[in-house]
Amino acid sequence: KSKHIFGKGFLSDAGTQWASLWSSIIRRFHRYRHSGKLPAGATFLFYGFKLMSNILLSLAVSGRNDQYGHDFKRRFTQAMNMLAWSAARTGTLDKIEVVFADWNSRIPLAEELTLSQEATDLVRFIEIPPTIAAKYNDPISPFQQSIAFNTAVRRARGTFVGIMPADILFTSHALRNLLALLDNKV
Repeated sequence: KSKHIFGKGFLSDAGTQWASLWSSIIRRFHRYRHSGKLPAGATFLFYGFKLMSNILLSLAVSGRNDQYGHDFKRRFTQAMNMLAWSAARTGTLDKIEVVFADWNSRIPLAEELTLSQEATDLVRFIEIPPTIAAKYNDPISPFQQSIAFNTAVRRARGTFVGIMPADILFTSHALRNLLALLDNKV
């Protein structure tokens, strides 16, 4: 089901399809935004506003530290280490950030991960402790993904903001092309 593509990382077929879909959405939005049809003040999934920052792309990610989704910590660690490796390889570490909303974790996820130094610098953790999460949690699920994503998006500093699953792997080629597209270099 998965292909070994990078020293310690794996890219599933679903991840490949997600990256392709994401790229297509960004291209379409980019054309639409520059066509003059976008209402003033409108914001979309991949469009934000300029801040006093050189960050081009903020990736909003959410998760929790209760071992949901079969070995989430390993998958997230691999994805962030590969993203940092790809960004370092393309010289774009200063152009991206990951804002991770840690929802309802009794032990903060950041304390249990073994991220590379580059990945540690890249990821900013926003903790939503159980005492706060309890006010929003549905009785059926301890994870309110939309609220967690909104928490991360509101704290994003990039010109563009993307929402992504926590275990998507970016190759250096995909990252370079995505940032070039967002930076009007394509």
